Amino acid sequence: GLPYHRRMSETNEDLSKFGIRAEDELVHPAPTDEPSWNESVFFDWYHSGTRAGHVRIGRMPNQHRVWLWVYVLHDGEWLVLEEPRLPIGELTGEFEYDRHGLAFSRTVVDPVRSNRLEVSGIGRIVSGPRSGRLVPFDLDLVVEAVGPAHSLGESSIAGHSTELFSSNRFEQPMRVRGHQKV
Repeated sequence: GLPYHRRMSETNEDLSKFGIRAEDELVHPAPTDEPSWNESVFFDWYHSGTRAGHVRIGRMPNQHRVWLWVYVLHDGEWLVLEEPRLPIGELTGEFEYDRHGLAFSRTVVDPVRSNRLEVSGIGRIVSGPRSGRLVPFDLDLVVEAVGPAHSLGESSIAGHSTELFSSNRFEQPMRVRGHQKV
């Protein structure tokens, strides 16, 4: 398993001191005139060079799809799963899916304090002697705040902002506990 670290003692006010609020963790309304508008949640972790990973769950409501990226380093091998065209209508919640041997769920346990990420499926090993093999994997991670959420502010890149909808994103330092099995 991944290490468990002591919970953060900051208050919710301290965690939102840069303006990120609990409701920022919820799904936001999408502009209907922007086909590439998306909303994603990202999880990244690293432990002693033997365990690491990156998961992105992205919602593209105007394209009626969800995509999932899973990259997991496990005992020197990288496992990859990319599903860029899951039907958004097959979600069972805002960021939950369970069909065809693939399941993922992102749960806000305590806004701006803790999230739980669960993903299971079949991925492809892309490095090492087992490269090319399809293998089952399972992730069950709890991420807990160790500092306040912060943002770089609105984007000025063409196509990445509108007057009506924020293109803002936020990041937050977190500690991870749980397990990953490959």
